[in-house]
Amino acid sequence: MPAFRNLTGQRFSCLIVLHRITNSDRVRWLCRCDCGECVKVQAGHLQSGHTRSCGCLKREKAKIQGEASLLHGHAQEGRSPTYESWRAMKERCTYSSHPLYHRYGGRGVKVCDSWASFANFLADMGERPEGYTISRLNHDGDYEPSNCEWAPKGSH
Repeated sequence: MPAFRNLTGQRFSCLIVLHRITNSDRVRWLCRCDCGECVKVQAGHLQSGHTRSCGCLKREKAKIQGEASLLHGHAQEGRSPTYESWRAMKERCTYSSHPLYHRYGGRGVKVCDSWASFANFLADMGERPEGYTISRLNHDGDYEPSNCEWAPKGSH
């Protein structure tokens, strides 16, 4: 049997080990999370990084992902027209496999760094009006706030 390793007082991510609570095949430790909650964790899970908090990190990540997927009512499923315009714009400029890449990314047209975030794009452009599409004022310029507008489809 491997030698006992005392983890008391050690930090593993958000967890500080308070004391050993069992003496079985799977040694468990009582830990206090940075959020204040206490949790029982197997030694191997602490040492491997499998358990990094009481669960608060996972809940926070899920909350952020949920907020991102529902950002301003633009859910990932049943995507809004504004979200679809943003996604298509990025794909035309980024993916060489896109059928229109040669007219956008292949010519050097880029999407500004700020618009890597849908929230920033939405803040700058607002909602896409029905029957409109994103248009660049200077067709040799990049997709960026000073060079884009919503224009009626077929007008450019």
